Amino acid sequence: MEQIESAGALSTELIRRLAKAPRSGKHAEKPGSYQLVPRLLARHVDPGDYLCVDFFMAGYGEIGPAKIGVWPTTNLFDGNLSRWRSGMVQKTKDELHFSFASEEHSGSVDGITVFLYGLHINDWESATMFLDLSESDPPKVATEADLEGSPFATRLKLRTDAKAGHYSLPVAFTYFNGERWSSSTVMIDFVITSWVQRHELKLQIAGAIAAITAVASTLVAAISAL
Repeated sequence: MEQIESAGALSTELIRRLAKAPRSGKHAEKPGSYQLVPRLLARHVDPGDYLCVDFFMAGYGEIGPAKIGVWPTTNLFDGNLSRWRSGMVQKTKDELHFSFASEEHSGSVDGITVFLYGLHINDWESATMFLDLSESDPPKVATEADLEGSPFATRLKLRTDAKAGHYSLPVAFTYFNGERWSSSTVMIDFVITSWVQRHELKLQIAGAIAAITAVASTLVAAISAL
């Protein structure tokens, strides 16, 4: 994901457009179409480690209220140590310098619902994080970029007694596209490693040493018999 590090990355013309509306590309007022795009930092995780996922939203067009829902497997994660981040802030009042994941939350992970609030600048009708970052056709929107973080991020702490195996994390993305509500679900597949997988390298080394020792013992015995 492209990272926008400062307001200097935005052209003067784009800044002028953003002062009037969050999206001003061709057909920006038409019903929007967006997809949730997860970025899994590691598919294989050990018990006691964090399952880390960053979420982006790709698409263009009109979009109103939006939310993301996450439903982790029961008794798999530690709610006291799990956390998730969302939100968008304008870092300085005089410049269009944005960053994501500004609010951190923690607590029960039986079901997580996050509302995607953003910025409310000048004459915008409502707050949003779905705003233009380029003058291309169609423009790149902020939710497709890494702005010192992703629009939504989860850091779910696996219990130390989590059983090894293949799991899926269901995540739903719901938004109003200007005419109707739209909802889609993605399944994030991950693997909790077993004791054997976590110690595979050590076992391979031990096996190699045992094999070398056996060969050496055989050679010594053969030489002694001469």
